[in-house]
Amino acid sequence: MSSERVESFLRRLQETQRDAYLRKREVFGDAESPFLTDSVDWHKYVKCLRQKYGDGCYKALCIVKEAFDKCPTKAVSKFLAVDGSMHCLVGLLTTPMTEPRVQLKVAECLVSMTLADSNCCLLLCKAFSPYLGVLMSSKVPALEWRLLTAAGNLCMDVDANCVRILWKQGIFVAMSKFLDRDDDFLKESVLFAFQALVQKQIDDLNEQLAADRALMSRLYDVFDRASPSSDLCHLSSIILFRLAYWETMPRDADRSLKLIMKLDQALHCDPLPVRVVIPVVRSISIAFARRTEWPSTLAVMFAQITSKLLGSKFVPLRSETLWTLCNFAFSSLLHCEAFLPQVSDLLVSIMEVVNLSNSLEVAELTSTIITNLTLFLSERITNENAYLLLRCAAENLSNRMRTS
Repeated sequence: MSSERVESFLRRLQETQRDAYLRKREVFGDAESPFLTDSVDWHKYVKCLRQKYGDGCYKALCIVKEAFDKCPTKAVSKFLAVDGSMHCLVGLLTTPMTEPRVQLKVAECLVSMTLADSNCCLLLCKAFSPYLGVLMSSKVPALEWRLLTAAGNLCMDVDANCVRILWKQGIFVAMSKFLDRDDDFLKESVLFAFQALVQKQIDDLNEQLAADRALMSRLYDVFDRASPSSDLCHLSSIILFRLAYWETMPRDADRSLKLIMKLDQALHCDPLPVRVVIPVVRSISIAFARRTEWPSTLAVMFAQITSKLLGSKFVPLRSETLWTLCNFAFSSLLHCEAFLPQVSDLLVSIMEVVNLSNSLEVAELTSTIITNLTLFLSERITNENAYLLLRCAAENLSNRMRTS
């Protein structure tokens, strides 16, 4: 897979991530909308927070949160400028005797505060990260979800220091355990954070993630059980794709089979869940490039859905399929033999893609595929029409390559 194509895909992922960020701002407050933060007596409300109990503390939190929602960076900066303000929030969140409604409101404030700028996020991360892991195991879903959302927002911050701090505090290990829960809402929040992490392209952290067998098992389990059209499937497919590049990632036939089975399910959806199909196809392509021999069952299953992929109206999917097919056919005789039962349909599909494209890349990929099919199958094809199709395809591509 060329570096240009990877960069293009990552840019699209970043755009998706920004959309998610804006949706969260819509939930917890619009970005920097007019709010009279200068009229808020921050010292007064911090003093109320020090009371820890009663309506005064709770009402102060409500007012403070409203300010954070309306004007995150400005309000959070003014709040943090008050001596002891951060200490008050940390204390309210971590003290066992804190009223549940107060603790939840502090968690809501934390979520709103994570929508501020990088300087504020870094201060928040340093102050709260030592306690997040323990608080996440509170068994109170409302609190857990808010803390997971806050952690996810911190992961999205442009400053990678937040991610490294959360990593060192073991927050990602704590979050990964939520993938075992029977709660899609919590799992989605966890995957949101992990997606933000892998998109940071912090090599040492991503390499460790890929080597974490417990995490990979959980990710594949979530991916396998999720509907192809769901956010869970979308997020987990992107994470798996990004980690697939690392040699430390475990590779076995069962997991690759799960990818192919999910791809087959997705192809039966209407509309086609492209946001899942593309990263899954790329994960399969990387798997084929990294390992040369796959069980015949897996090879046959992939061969059976190849024509569907090549027949897609979505042009990028056809291109991705050619890359995957190129890696697959290049690997071994066993893989090419898997195409024997439907070699005619495959050749027709391949040439239709070529005829619809003027891309030199498509011609080169297709030429490699046809060359390998000819090398491995020319003496195995008993159907005369299929043999003629193979010969015609090879000649057609040879002419295209000469005139390109």
